[in-house]
Amino acid sequence: MKHYFLRHLSHHLLLAVLLFVGAMPASLAQSYTVRENVEKGKAEMEKGFFEEALSYFNRALMIDSRSEEALFERGRAFWWMKKYDDALYDFQMALDIDPNRIDSYILMGTIYYEKKNYTDAIDKYNKALALSPNYALAYNYRAECHKEMGLLNDALDDYNQAIRFEPNMAVLYFGRGQCNLELHNYEAAESDFSQAMQLAPDQAHYLEERISARFLKQDFVGTIEDLQGLKESFPALFETFHYGLLATSHGMLQNYPQAVEAVSVIIEKTPQEASYYAERASYFKLMNQPDNALQDYLSIVALEPDNIMYLEAIGEMYAAQENLEQTLVYAQKIVDLQPENAQAHYWIGWVFLRQGNPKTAKPVLVKAAQLGYPKEKMEASAQKLAKKGFSK
Repeated sequence: MKHYFLRHLSHHLLLAVLLFVGAMPASLAQSYTVRENVEKGKAEMEKGFFEEALSYFNRALMIDSRSEEALFERGRAFWWMKKYDDALYDFQMALDIDPNRIDSYILMGTIYYEKKNYTDAIDKYNKALALSPNYALAYNYRAECHKEMGLLNDALDDYNQAIRFEPNMAVLYFGRGQCNLELHNYEAAESDFSQAMQLAPDQAHYLEERISARFLKQDFVGTIEDLQGLKESFPALFETFHYGLLATSHGMLQNYPQAVEAVSVIIEKTPQEASYYAERASYFKLMNQPDNALQDYLSIVALEPDNIMYLEAIGEMYAAQENLEQTLVYAQKIVDLQPENAQAHYWIGWVFLRQGNPKTAKPVLVKAAQLGYPKEKMEASAQKLAKKGFSK
């Protein structure tokens, strides 16, 4: 684990601060007390004016370099500015003066978390909890570290503790739900996300996670209901991924027309993605609409001309239709790409046989048999011609 050490102010930086303050008019540097400077700085920080806030905290510290409150608030300003090393320095200085300020430990923990130094983050949260054993957010933050470290059961224990002390905080149920989701506790995850939604119904990501839980536990009716709710309440967030879940859920429930409708929306959005044509073709086949399925397979090979799987699917459909010309075209394409393809050789021989050319068909059918094409799948007349190709 990489260690991050507190960075102390350099001699040059200290000198710069002294020169800066020394250059200020006396009325500005001394017109407020420590408390007044701190309050002014906090007010500026609330407005998001962090540089201005820093100037007030620096003035307070020039009056009293051991002002724990000024150090802590300056650390907070650095924290908001993502100047994490400066923030860590100030928080530690504040703790050296008052080791019982819980918020210093919490904010230091969040910095270590951002640095992916989860061990040191947990150490800070442990210290906060030693001072305040009922502090729900400290359990929450520690749980997040445990999750990142893969310690899911430890994270779950922390969420349980947090919820015990703050049973009406939606984010805690959301965090525990994510943990349960990773542990494949889908029923528990669904319950947690439902509770989070009840406490904070305006949070779309709570609904999105419940969709995941319901889908993974194969509650496809519930998944569809939630997807429709997401589309109605948060239309801007409804993406291709959600249409995919909608199509799959309808497909699993054998609602094939609705599945086709959902996949068609995806194809409109991503017409160059072959896999969606394949999915829609599978639904068309289940609906006994071979012509529509064939069109989707043709769209796939237009995008991926060398895709043997779908060239074979097209050849099979043309053969089923007894479209000899097109069966021959696609069988030859397959042989050109894959010379040892038994299926394609059989189709070529079968076409010649149907066209009344048994002499032309025979060597091709023998080749198909030699390549392993099953005897029982051949027509009787083709079996006779391919006889020499079967192993004895």
